[in-house]
Amino acid sequence: MLYAKIKDKKIQSIIDFLMNYSTAIIITVLFCLLLLVVNDHVRKKYSTDIVGYIENSMPLSIEEKAWIERNKIVFGADNNSPPLRYVDLDTGQYKGTTLDIVDAISEELKVPVIVKPYVFKEALINLENGNINMFDMFPSDERSKKYLFTTPIYRLCAIIITNQSNMGIDSYNDLEGLKGSTPEGDYAEEFLREKGINVQWVKKPNMEESMKLLLENKIDCVVGDEPVVVYFKDRMDKENKLKIINTTLYEKEVVFGINKKDETLKRILNKTILQIRKKGTIQKIQQKWFGISVSFDSDTSIWNFLAIVTVTVLFVFLLLFYLMVFWNRNLNREVNNRTEELYNSKNDLQTILDGLAYFMMVADSEGIITNANMAFTHFVKLSREQVIGSNIMDYCDLIFPVKNFQHIWDNVKKREKTKFEFSNEGSFEVEVFPINNIKNELIKLLFVIKDVTEINMTQRKLIQAEKMVHVGQMAAGIAHEIRNPLGVIKSYVYLLKKQSGVTGEIQEKSIKAIDSSVERATKIIDNLLNYSRMADEEVGMVKLDKFIEDILELQSHLMKNKNIDITVDCRIEGMLTLNKESLRHILINIISNAILAMPNGGKLKILCKKDGDNIVIGVSDTGVGISKKDIENIYYPFFTKREVGEGTGLGLYIAYKEVHKLKGEIVVESEEGKGSTFTIIFPDYRDMKI
Repeated sequence: MLYAKIKDKKIQSIIDFLMNYSTAIIITVLFCLLLLVVNDHVRKKYSTDIVGYIENSMPLSIEEKAWIERNKIVFGADNNSPPLRYVDLDTGQYKGTTLDIVDAISEELKVPVIVKPYVFKEALINLENGNINMFDMFPSDERSKKYLFTTPIYRLCAIIITNQSNMGIDSYNDLEGLKGSTPEGDYAEEFLREKGINVQWVKKPNMEESMKLLLENKIDCVVGDEPVVVYFKDRMDKENKLKIINTTLYEKEVVFGINKKDETLKRILNKTILQIRKKGTIQKIQQKWFGISVSFDSDTSIWNFLAIVTVTVLFVFLLLFYLMVFWNRNLNREVNNRTEELYNSKNDLQTILDGLAYFMMVADSEGIITNANMAFTHFVKLSREQVIGSNIMDYCDLIFPVKNFQHIWDNVKKREKTKFEFSNEGSFEVEVFPINNIKNELIKLLFVIKDVTEINMTQRKLIQAEKMVHVGQMAAGIAHEIRNPLGVIKSYVYLLKKQSGVTGEIQEKSIKAIDSSVERATKIIDNLLNYSRMADEEVGMVKLDKFIEDILELQSHLMKNKNIDITVDCRIEGMLTLNKESLRHILINIISNAILAMPNGGKLKILCKKDGDNIVIGVSDTGVGISKKDIENIYYPFFTKREVGEGTGLGLYIAYKEVHKLKGEIVVESEEGKGSTFTIIFPDYRDMKI
């Protein structure tokens, strides 16, 4: 069975691993796909990736603001590439798409941007030399060796234009060996060189000069930016001699080239370009120059949007599914762990219960036993399986004396202390404890049954030993008390023997004296025997004033010798039902302590009264009293402040135990030098349910 459990756990571990591994792979793939789609969306809309978008969305740093305050921003570019950038001959103003973007950057930064027009090649040289800060261009590997590049500002196509009569050009591959022209330094030269196309270049400073050569049939083609080529064709080719090849030479993003030393400016421009993109400024500029239907940016299509939404929904759904599976699996694992812990805890508890010598059992509200320890099952000579499920009342004759289980349940439910003793081939003490649920509702009872036979036997032996000590202490007084009636008897017997002429009156008087003396001696001996015999639990009828009188008679000689006055005020009439032996020993010990506390004489007062259903007996003396420090210890066994031989230290301990046996309590009030009062309060047995 253990092997099967281990095997099941291994299989479950493998399944958990595969589920975790496969789910993690799927989530990772979906997450990567989502990143790709979102990244593509961001790139198409903002011409940067997600990382760049996040970086460039941050506000300008302190370092970047300080750079703007210390430096001037100078933009230089081609002065004759309409409509991108050119000098208007009528107004002398520098205009174009790029110039409007530069103005938008200036407005966003709230700093002026200085504009310097150059021919294309001169602008590149001045940027490299640091005379200007920025210049719009196509990025390339060759140019990256000289310049830094910002994020793109727009996309631009390059095209080929040739004469209508030239039928041999359909793409850039057909330019091999032909004579062509483009503004000097234009990216088209680098592009065709990288493609391995050798063109015989006739370099001119701007596109207008190149177009003149083509119209004059001095070259085979012109290569350049589509808006610029179209602009000059419309303006210069009135006879429609030229044609634009339908195949695009290339389409690339245009950026601002930055001087290699201006890394900070690059970060500033990247952040500014993103901000004006978010505001839609670049799109508006393109619409201004090329119309609503024309845009150099690739619009985000509805399919791209739907792809993002779909992947996002799938990712979220799978993530939620995985979290639910993970949570459910963890919950199952936690439940299994808790179940195992509960099982182990139950076994531990059962082991602890079985290790105790007390008889213990748990019962529900119907008295059905739900658990029992080994000590109980051994005592009743049944197995645990036989005991569990049986009714607790089945053992009432053997070990459980209460006939009404519901009475115990109700007492515990009321939070009343439930503890009692009984004797059945031994002495047992039963204590009942509540077992509550999480709502603090009583659901079960725990019965703890202690075998106190040996304890009670030991206590009875202690009581008997204490009695023998008192008998020894009282021996001299008792001998004197018996000697007095014996002397009287002897005298009257002698008189009767020697005086033959005794009259009937004298004879009757002698017989009465002898009879009274014998009765007195018998009473003293009876009291002594009653006190010295082993104590029992017998409950009987007692007349309290007579009971106290008999106890005092045992101490009368001692009190007389010590000059102690005794006063008894018993306000209880009629018979009482109580344990006579317990009460006798309580009073003997308290009275003996009071006598010993008055070595130079004093007053002893005993007051008896009823207080409701309780009996109250107070014993007061005018002795030496008890210190506050000692008063807390007087009920401990063997505690005494007297000389060796004057006491055992068990008197008040036994009195305390006997008072609690009567279901009562003992209270002491004392003041050093003034005396002590011991008050015992206990119920009349007739008013108790035993």
